[in-house]
Amino acid sequence: MMRKIIVFIGVAFCNIAHAGGLVCVDSITTNDTWRANTTGATTASIFTVSIDGHSPQAITTTRCGVFTNLDVSSEHLVRIARDGKPDASFKFSFQKEGVEHLRLWYNTFYGTWQLWKPGRKHQCEYLK
Repeated sequence: MMRKIIVFIGVAFCNIAHAGGLVCVDSITTNDTWRANTTGATTASIFTVSIDGHSPQAITTTRCGVFTNLDVSSEHLVRIARDGKPDASFKFSFQKEGVEHLRLWYNTFYGTWQLWKPGRKHQCEYLK
């Protein structure tokens, strides 16, 4: 009985911990191939991700990130730098995606950033 109460409290806390939209940024995978990636990125690269005016977060093979409390009714600007130089930028909205939780990850094969709905490969540390 006590174990069920603790789990319930943990779930309730997790739901209160963030209001609004959530974007988890996966760490850079080292398991996939980099064959078609002609960007110059390597497993040693440090990517810096920022969304709107939120503090930038360094993303590496050992570090992931999370952006919380994003307005679900607005469009957001994502800016990404690789090793201190601008690499990519794009806009998104939670309304267009139809969810309030998204996964941003680096596709090492093509050297592109992708924003998806969370799925089986999702490794958001925030939700663990």
